[in-house]
Amino acid sequence: MRIHFGVLEVCIKASMKISADMVSPALGRQFFPTNLKQNAGAVADSAETCIQATSTLMGSALLWFKAILEALDFAATLSDICVFTRRADVRLQIVTIYVDDVLVCASNDDEIPDVFEYTQRRIRLNDLGPITKLLGMEIDRDESNKSMYVTQRTYIERKAIKYGMEKSKRVDTPIPAGTSMVDNAGL
Repeated sequence: MRIHFGVLEVCIKASMKISADMVSPALGRQFFPTNLKQNAGAVADSAETCIQATSTLMGSALLWFKAILEALDFAATLSDICVFTRRADVRLQIVTIYVDDVLVCASNDDEIPDVFEYTQRRIRLNDLGPITKLLGMEIDRDESNKSMYVTQRTYIERKAIKYGMEKSKRVDTPIPAGTSMVDNAGL
């Protein structure tokens, strides 16, 4: 992973092809397959509880894990309950869930449709195509270098306007652009 800071830009070597949006929880029972209660038995004791759980970040991810991802041998990461990983040999697949947004990533683009299609058979998803925005961040892909650039430029510009700083000089913060990052440096 390379990190470049200009206006908080991050370049990540990865393949992130599909972002999805679950059908709105406001649709009530229609949102869940009829067998979700049984699949998430230890998590929720009624469809109403399942619906309430999707309104919380942890509840949504936990339901996903119990009802779908566990069957695919994904495991929740220790650092974030909403990030799930699965390894097969040297290949890595990552599913990130934030309330009703789902992001599927993999070492190889060919692996992504399998995860997405399996999930699609259990919960109706809207395929939003290659990711361009996530949690207020813009994501630009550079296919030729197999890189991605993540920026919060719009968020930062809105905050600068809000606090009357839009004409302020930009600086590289907290690290100058081009600084080489090393895993576990200083540990």
